[in-house]
Amino acid sequence: MNVWRLLGFRYGRFARLGLMLGGSLLFSAVADGLLAAEPAGGTPRDLYVDAASGDDRASGLAATADGKNGPLRTLKPAIRRARPGDTIHLAGGGGPIRDIAVFHDVHGEPGRPITLDGHGATLTGADPLDPVEWQEVSPGVYRCDHLIREKLLTQDDAVIERWFMRFDGQMNHMGRCRKGKSAALKKVADLAVGEWTYEADGHAFYVKIDPAKKLADARIEAPIRSEGVQISGDCSHLVIRNVTSTHCYNDGYGLHGKTRDVRFE
Repeated sequence: MNVWRLLGFRYGRFARLGLMLGGSLLFSAVADGLLAAEPAGGTPRDLYVDAASGDDRASGLAATADGKNGPLRTLKPAIRRARPGDTIHLAGGGGPIRDIAVFHDVHGEPGRPITLDGHGATLTGADPLDPVEWQEVSPGVYRCDHLIREKLLTQDDAVIERWFMRFDGQMNHMGRCRKGKSAALKKVADLAVGEWTYEADGHAFYVKIDPAKKLADARIEAPIRSEGVQISGDCSHLVIRNVTSTHCYNDGYGLHGKTRDVRFE
């Protein structure tokens, strides 16, 4: 039996496995033999990614820098270089990693999956606001008209419907959601401290903080990345394990397109 059909997914159509706006994924495939023993073939390699000490000009073939054989800094080149049987190791000891793992048209082989092992790392979709990019328009009220690509905001209402800000670690959706009853966006003049809004005319976001504080000290984060782990296009024979995804504006984990034989642990 097709394990994805058993789980409610359909071949060749949009499929999503999402932990909305974060959370850890603890999901194991239910079909024995989904990942068989590795057959004869090329020697599997270990690729290393370390956001703190890595360099995308390195080979990625060593966990610590040794000439050119050091870890990579981001996941993109590691995924691009990975071959069937390889494992990408993500260093996760230094706090949340501001990165996204995008698998698009990536294939392992039966018994030789491409594996991303987070070793407990957390991928976060949120970045701190850059005070340089925000203009104070009234006491405690700041405006930015280029926080996220305008094309995303104009072509997909779901982005703003799911949007939130994190004020000092606390998520604030302003009563809005993608499905179900959702509050209208507030007018800028009606914002209270610790609130945000968006104006489609000008594609501008607004946040309000205590006027006695500086924006740099307010500890506000915005969800810049859509997902933590995104699998799209035509993908097969992948394993994603020991990764937590949090504070993305779409899904923690997304499955799209022709996706098959993908295992989450």
